[in-house]
Amino acid sequence: MRIVSGADFLAEPVQAPWNFSDLERLHTAVGVKCARQEELGGVQCRKGCFHCCRRIPTLLPVEYAFLSESLLGMVGLGQAGLESELHPGEPLCGLLAGDGSCGIYGWRPLICRTHGFLHITEQGLDHCPWNFADLEEVDGDLPFQLEDLHETLLRVNVHFLRRSYPSVWTDLAQARIRFQ
Repeated sequence: MRIVSGADFLAEPVQAPWNFSDLERLHTAVGVKCARQEELGGVQCRKGCFHCCRRIPTLLPVEYAFLSESLLGMVGLGQAGLESELHPGEPLCGLLAGDGSCGIYGWRPLICRTHGFLHITEQGLDHCPWNFADLEEVDGDLPFQLEDLHETLLRVNVHFLRRSYPSVWTDLAQARIRFQ
């Protein structure tokens, strides 16, 4: 893996127009699963809840490209005096507005879309400590399988790169784009 700047990635000549249909389908599927989890009740994450919104150091090229279109002209962001109760002293995402809302909500990365919801990791079931406080039992297909989710995002990234950068996609597939 190599880390490149956003400017270097954006300077790479696009050989076919960006197409985010695979990423948008993934976002839709994630949204459906999040909605199913919300039906259980107990999801406290809402606009202005920013306590888990720590800086994301790198993104895959497909997510960076998707975000780059929304970031043009973004002003007025930067978490003016916000501090996380869950992670005191840690730097928060630089794309938070002063009221704790997400400045890129519609374009946010997959990690942000799923954070706080039910996940199965190597350590077992995980979620935001403020969510699902009264949850006693979970249907097996309801939590995100973190490994499967990451694998799907990697496949979406490769497909995006093969279409838009056919002559250099293998090199770009090894890259992560510096984000914050």
